[in-house]
Amino acid sequence: MMGTENFWKQLKHNYLHHMLQPHLNLLVWILITKVTPEYIVHAEVLEDTHCLGHSKPLSTYQKYFKSSWKQLMEASVSRIIYVTDVTTWTCNCGQQKYHSQHLCKYLVQSVQPPPMHFWCQIVHHCILPLYHHPALVSNIEGMEVEHPDPDEGSITGRDDHVWMGNPDMLVEGQWQEFDLEGRLGKWP
Repeated sequence: MMGTENFWKQLKHNYLHHMLQPHLNLLVWILITKVTPEYIVHAEVLEDTHCLGHSKPLSTYQKYFKSSWKQLMEASVSRIIYVTDVTTWTCNCGQQKYHSQHLCKYLVQSVQPPPMHFWCQIVHHCILPLYHHPALVSNIEGMEVEHPDPDEGSITGRDDHVWMGNPDMLVEGQWQEFDLEGRLGKWP
């Protein structure tokens, strides 16, 4: 519902600002000739094949994450020693819960500076560790952080943004042949 309201608000502001009550045929003409081509161009920019030689633009979350990371990297650290754990992405300073990206300056400063490709690959997960990336390596010597292969796993293994299943299983109702009771247990 809010998407529809937002669409009409933008339509009135961008295209109908000089018309009080436009006729229906004029409104349809504006939608076909002005609004639709602009939406098509906008959708093409969002496609993965847009400007193949260029890097993909950062999402809004990734932009805020990067700017927050840089601010926390430059923040001064107190003399109090807090326990940070990069493997679970937790710190006992208590400031993570107040930060919108669940970062704190002690965690950010306890890992090595990430490479450029890190910013476009970072994904926020709903379970611990919230951030799970091979570039998140601790500065502490002898502290090894194991990161599983991002191409393996299941939805509970934090790869729900990429489906690695076999598309042949979805052809002609073959998905119905799975033994769901054997895999999921007896339904109540």
